[in-house]
Amino acid sequence: MELRNTIIKFTNNCHDTFSKTIQNIDDFASLNSPISLIIRVNITKDNADDYIALYKFITQRYAASKNIEIIPAFVKDIGGCSGDSCAFKNLESIQYLKKLWNEHHLLPPNYSYPPNNFYECAVRNKKTLAIGPEGEIYKCWEIMGNKDYIIGHLRHDEFIVSNSKIMNRYLYGADPLESSVCSKCSYLPICLGGCPHSRIENEFNNKKNDLCAIWKKDISHFLTMDLMRKGYI
Repeated sequence: MELRNTIIKFTNNCHDTFSKTIQNIDDFASLNSPISLIIRVNITKDNADDYIALYKFITQRYAASKNIEIIPAFVKDIGGCSGDSCAFKNLESIQYLKKLWNEHHLLPPNYSYPPNNFYECAVRNKKTLAIGPEGEIYKCWEIMGNKDYIIGHLRHDEFIVSNSKIMNRYLYGADPLESSVCSKCSYLPICLGGCPHSRIENEFNNKKNDLCAIWKKDISHFLTMDLMRKGYI
């Protein structure tokens, strides 16, 4: 398979972003750095069947680099997809992960249960910002480009806040402990309440985003896959 055919992101002056990305990873690998590098692959319905080929390519090419890892991330519909054409719903994500396991004995660590890392989304950290190409600042990378979510701008070496309401929503308005549903759920210490942006959209914009971790909907299957992946059964 020609891996370059699966690339969906380009720049104005570099159409072959695949080769450029691989060269950058090669340069990183040559440094023998103690820093970990996680290669996130955004999975849509259009490129989902190509993930295994890319996974094998990356893991074989960087087999000697123990700090380089590749993980999938399912694209959710936040306005860029047309109906069901590309975005994954939670049930579809579960089915895809089961397929990876059944056909390739692969369970990405970011979807194992219990997860290996416990940390909340960075948008609830006051020191975390997403900066757009014109110096506009957002709290979440999911909504970059949507001017309604701009919280401020960079001016030389200064950060000027222009929308404290939106900023405070991300900092204080997405606490799962304040949710009557999440605060009573036994999975909360592990799932951390799901995506803060999706929670804010539900709370303030009347959206109906599913906030639950996907393994909650089929916990026994995910437990079995994780135990088998770790060699316990």
